[in-house]
Amino acid sequence: LSSQSGTALGGGATKIGRRTLGGEECLIGISGLGRIAQLVIYGSDSGAYGSDLKPPTTSSSEIEAMMPWLVSDLCKMIRSLLEAELNQSGPPKAGTPPPTGQLILGIRSQLYVIQSNLEIVPLEDRFGAIGPGFAFATGVLFGSEGKNEDPHDRLEKALQAAEKYNSSVRGKFKYLTL
Repeated sequence: LSSQSGTALGGGATKIGRRTLGGEECLIGISGLGRIAQLVIYGSDSGAYGSDLKPPTTSSSEIEAMMPWLVSDLCKMIRSLLEAELNQSGPPKAGTPPPTGQLILGIRSQLYVIQSNLEIVPLEDRFGAIGPGFAFATGVLFGSEGKNEDPHDRLEKALQAAEKYNSSVRGKFKYLTL
């Protein structure tokens, strides 16, 4: 996901999608979490989740304004999705590990990573990646930063590196622009 160009990328186990949260369009990428990923990106079967989330108006620091909203409202939505899914599928079998994964959110030209324990990390760079090939993709994005390269080409090279050096990453890749 690259916030500089407003372009998202996905591949391998990472799912990406566009979502409107409280009238604010954003891009979401999710690695792992299976059905939860679908629910977060596309909403519940009834479409109720996320419809009443209202991101804050901006302040002097976008991250300072967004973090309380992300920590409370957005994480509450994700937690309710997890609980609803667990209630539908019944209690986990003994020895079943909790779901793991990461979510990357691009909103208002800022990137945030949300860990499976719902810890939120705002990314300082104008690019980021998640999933099994994130280290390779991030390295390519870092190396190409500031070189006046087409954003789509940068993303494609990042995904090619992730695919070449991590056997869990495989195309066909999907690109979205915000």
